[in-house]
Amino acid sequence: MSNKFEVVLEKLPEVCFSRVSFDDGALLVQGGRDDGAIAIEVNFPGVHFVGISDEGSRLRLLRELEGIRGAILRSKSDPVMKNFIAESLDTLDGVELSHYILMLGEEVIDVISGYDPDVKMI
Repeated sequence: MSNKFEVVLEKLPEVCFSRVSFDDGALLVQGGRDDGAIAIEVNFPGVHFVGISDEGSRLRLLRELEGIRGAILRSKSDPVMKNFIAESLDTLDGVELSHYILMLGEEVIDVISGYDPDVKMI
């Protein structure tokens, strides 16, 4: 795996769907099983950016991760964070932000936040 990524949590429960809720800056990501039961919840009390994509459209990332699935990663240096900072006209440069990558089911969820996620296995 590229040294750009730090594994925050690996071996998450196998899920077949993701549900994302955003309310007044707070983010809740749930991963569910075939029977509809929620297996994992990931909470961020505040976020600056959320992006959701199908893993099939993130082939370069998957190649860099060398097959890692079912994990939460923190990126140390990547284009998503650089582009986000540039979009802010560098007003967020120097702000303590992290880019998290949630690999749940077949979705890749990018989150830029100043908070660490609170993860609950259900």
